[in-house]
Amino acid sequence: MNAKVPSTSTGDALNAQLLVLSTLIQLEKQARKAETLTELGFLIANDTHRLLSYKLAVVWQIRGKKAELHAVSGVSVLDRNAPMLRYLQQVLQQYSPVQTQLPPIHNLDLTQISDNLREEWQAQGFGQGLWCRLQHPRLGYLGGVLLLRQTPWQDSDITLMSTLNDAYTHAWGSLSGKPPRVWLSKARKKLLLSLVFITVIAALFVPVHESVLAPAEVVAQQPWVVSAPLDGVIKTVEVQPNQLVAIGQVLFKLDDTKEKNSYLVATESLAVAKAELLSARQKAFSDIQSKAELALLETKVRQRQAEVNYLQETRERMTVTAEHAGIAVFTDVNDWLGKPVQVGEKVMTIADPQHTELLIWVSVHDAIPFQTDNRVVLFLDTDPVNPLEASLYQAAYQAEPTVEQTLAFRVKAKFADAQALPRLGLKGTAKLYGQQVPLYYYLFRRPWASVRQWLGM
Repeated sequence: MNAKVPSTSTGDALNAQLLVLSTLIQLEKQARKAETLTELGFLIANDTHRLLSYKLAVVWQIRGKKAELHAVSGVSVLDRNAPMLRYLQQVLQQYSPVQTQLPPIHNLDLTQISDNLREEWQAQGFGQGLWCRLQHPRLGYLGGVLLLRQTPWQDSDITLMSTLNDAYTHAWGSLSGKPPRVWLSKARKKLLLSLVFITVIAALFVPVHESVLAPAEVVAQQPWVVSAPLDGVIKTVEVQPNQLVAIGQVLFKLDDTKEKNSYLVATESLAVAKAELLSARQKAFSDIQSKAELALLETKVRQRQAEVNYLQETRERMTVTAEHAGIAVFTDVNDWLGKPVQVGEKVMTIADPQHTELLIWVSVHDAIPFQTDNRVVLFLDTDPVNPLEASLYQAAYQAEPTVEQTLAFRVKAKFADAQALPRLGLKGTAKLYGQQVPLYYYLFRRPWASVRQWLGM
């Protein structure tokens, strides 16, 4: 036994054994009190000398599948580029994989390393090595300790180191933080991978509803368009945007200055024509020539009267009133004041707030086959957590340019709850559901379409 134990007498031998036992207990206690792997590695490399005599102690740890130097006795900071440490690292790399079939603590078998490393070993004079593997029962191979000295290692040394090695392994496992390893046989791994692969393939054929997201707006179901009745300039707008209007209420007026002046001139011309006709009728009793002019003057009066009636009707049409009750929908009053308009040009619409629908613009890149009564879910920008249900009833066959200058299909949907209709003008995002398709088609439809466009297939 190469422990530091004197053997002069029976009493001395007993005291030596008690000293060894006390030292062993102290080392175990210190190992379990270590707070970091660095502290534990320094303790193993240097304080183990209190129990066993050695020339050099090398501590390594397993990182991945490689043995890496962790601490060396008598060295506070490792210089991994030092020749001796580089050599010891090579020995660990070669010997660590082959020693797992041997007992955790055994004499180093130099035949398991290469010839050049073995020759270098003899040249360095490392002598005999005691290999101590830190083999945790739950965490597996954590690292180890290699003790070197010139004299051979005895069975008593191995017994002492075995006891101490258990404490080192327990302390190392507590500090390493490695998760438990679940070892599977190759057959089970293949079976598990096969089941995962089959499950993924089967999941790709699960039927799901095709869907697409598109911007949407709440609009009137059947709005009444209010257009300019004549060519002219808008003089006043009598209502405000989103104002509730009644039948017959004035909406806007056109500038009637020209028509008013023309009406006054036509009225005066009519009065002159009537006076000439009256004068001719009085002269007709005695003047044959005046009697002949009566028919011409009567025609002239009728012409003037027609002009007055037309101008009067035109002036009345310059004031536009509401033919239906509802909400006036347009942008802003100032956008129309003084603006010239042409006959038939749209100025505003009258919408019934009790009859609204959903207008959706589906981009040509997101277009999917739509059918009547397909489900639509609206997420309003003002209340996205409470979606509204709707059903599709109309989808355009031809795309048209939108305000953003993109091509999109016009799609309309009716709200499911007619008693809780959202306010006109609200916007949001609509999710349109299409037919059922396999999951792989749902996932790869857009990428495949992009690839086909890029490749020209």
